[in-house]
Amino acid sequence: MTLYSIPPLLSLICFAFLAIVVLARKKMTTVNTLFFLLCINGIFLHTDILILFIVESREIALWSSRIDHVFAVYAIPLYIHFFHAYLNIDRRKWLIYTTYAVAFALMWFSLTPLVIEKMNLYEFGYFGGGGRLYPVIGAGAAVASLYSLAIICLAIQREQNSVQKNKLKYILTGFGVMGFLNGLNVLPLLGYAFYPPGTFSFIPLIVFAVGLFRYDLLDMGIIIQKSLLYSILTLFLTCLYAIIVMFSNQFFHRNIFADTFYFQLTFFLVVVILFGPIQTRVQKVIIPYFQRETAALKKSMRRVSSQLSAALDSSTIARILLTALMENLQVSHCTIYLQDVSQNGFRRFASKSLVPQTFPHAYVPSTDSLVRLLKRQEQPVSRNLLMEKVQEKASGQCLYDMDKLWAEIVFPMKVKEHFMGFIVLGEKKSRNLFGREECSLVMMLAIQASLAMENARAYKHVDRLNKNLEAKVHERTIALENALSEVKKSQELLIRSESLAAIGQLVAGVAHELNNPISAAMSLIQSTQADFEAHIIADKEIIRSDIAYSLKALGRAKKIVSSLLCLSRQTDSYSEFVDVNEVAQDALRVLDGHIRRGNIQIEKDFQCPIPSIQGNFAHLGQVAINIIQNACQSMQGHHGSVVLSTRYRTDVNQVVFSCRDGGPGINPSIQKDIFKPFFTTKPVGQGTGLGLYISHEIVRKHQGRIVQENSTEGGALFEVYLPVS
Repeated sequence: MTLYSIPPLLSLICFAFLAIVVLARKKMTTVNTLFFLLCINGIFLHTDILILFIVESREIALWSSRIDHVFAVYAIPLYIHFFHAYLNIDRRKWLIYTTYAVAFALMWFSLTPLVIEKMNLYEFGYFGGGGRLYPVIGAGAAVASLYSLAIICLAIQREQNSVQKNKLKYILTGFGVMGFLNGLNVLPLLGYAFYPPGTFSFIPLIVFAVGLFRYDLLDMGIIIQKSLLYSILTLFLTCLYAIIVMFSNQFFHRNIFADTFYFQLTFFLVVVILFGPIQTRVQKVIIPYFQRETAALKKSMRRVSSQLSAALDSSTIARILLTALMENLQVSHCTIYLQDVSQNGFRRFASKSLVPQTFPHAYVPSTDSLVRLLKRQEQPVSRNLLMEKVQEKASGQCLYDMDKLWAEIVFPMKVKEHFMGFIVLGEKKSRNLFGREECSLVMMLAIQASLAMENARAYKHVDRLNKNLEAKVHERTIALENALSEVKKSQELLIRSESLAAIGQLVAGVAHELNNPISAAMSLIQSTQADFEAHIIADKEIIRSDIAYSLKALGRAKKIVSSLLCLSRQTDSYSEFVDVNEVAQDALRVLDGHIRRGNIQIEKDFQCPIPSIQGNFAHLGQVAINIIQNACQSMQGHHGSVVLSTRYRTDVNQVVFSCRDGGPGINPSIQKDIFKPFFTTKPVGQGTGLGLYISHEIVRKHQGRIVQENSTEGGALFEVYLPVS
């Protein structure tokens, strides 16, 4: 074995090590499977190169190379397939199928001179000479390498997340550069006396192994981080031992003493004596570098724990926790969300960020997928683990929720079975992933902080009870009840006063409306009475007609009086069944004179029958009068009509009363103010500004809502939604 054999040997060891690491994973994904196959392909390739550099028989070298190319032809489709799977590229599947098909076809020629025609002897050893088909393989390898490098570079350019971008850079430096180096192996195959660059694959593979440890490139770093680190160190020292052996063999090969048992024993003892201390020294230097963040967190755990135990205020506990996490983990931001029972969600309680005044959302609903996942499990939720299951709908939704919180990892805060909140950590300044030990330590801090906050809450509650005597609490409760009662009475009185005022304003018009039918009836009755006194016998049909007209006129007067009584009846009951159509009809009867004097056309579109609602007839009549009266007043100087309609909406189980006028509409700048008390657009002395406010309060008491918008057909549109009992 010569010095030329060292690079392929190191590359072979690296490929074998990575293959074992992937194979040790319990759950194999598509990406891991393809990575494993690439490692196997690399093992075959560098085993073949090692044999070529060592063997002395040209025939053995030739058949070794041909057998290797049975598998080597699949390197091109495997590379393309691996990068497509890793980058989640669903397009261009035809390219993968085509390259596999071409590789399958070339495989049948691998044992013939068409692929490897001969063996060339160079200074470094034997290396195959390409046959007639090898330029095709070489061109394919070059195109595949350039294509893989191009798509990974584009992915790096488009990626926004720093951790994901660093992952892609390690993939580029590791497997991307390695593929490019292996592609350059075509140079000696084409006859150039050039040492195969692919034998130096161990260099990008070591970079890839570091990335595998630091960034969990294949979604398994948290499981094997420490074991991987020790394995890399052992591999490094083993390679160093192999190099020493080969150098010693080259240096002492002419020395007679080197072939004796005593030389081998002496050399073995020297290596054993030096190997242990070197390994220990390397571990002491390298391992603290990789675990410096965990070590810093461990060191501060005792101090932080004592501070949390002594704190009796939630804000102080949050400040201690945020400071410890920010200082030891060096994350971009840290936010604590605590449960907000009144809002059925979680509100941002405390936050600390490297960038001032830059914080995530202030409120998180309980219905978010991330919150539901945290409630189900007692473990932290990591973006890195969710990325592994990104194709699943639930994981994709959790990733979306984490994006809203700028979260890299989220820790639940639980006290027994009570889920009281969660801690959000951003990405590290170092762009490293969160290791298992770090997660365990932060989880312990989260549990301790949860207990401390629960204790602080209980202490605060007890302290408040001690300070407030029972008599004083009772006194304040009575005062509050009295105040609420007064407010309610004042509101009822205001509604009643406004109702009577509105009815009073209409009395003149109603009196005129009553006067016409009553006067007509009295005139006919007096005429008939005079005829009887004069013994004038009139035609029976005329008398019948006069009586019928009188009854009709008196009936109209009765309806007006009845409507006026219904609308002016004062009661606090909201339990009567009310027909919205009758409410609208009574309002129109009371406003009939006002409407006719304004020469306003009324269009009615009432749904019959319509479900009854439970409420107060008089109060709802006041709402209808206010809305219709405002519509009529807005029609002054405008042509058109007022359209009234009622309908039942089955989708929301509500009755809707709507009024649309043909006026100028309401200025959008004041639409938000029209339901405020004492707001009016009328001249001084012509309006109190209470009509729509009281209407709004009446509808609210009926558990309904009133909305206003400008109609697309012109004018204002008011709609009253009332729930059906």
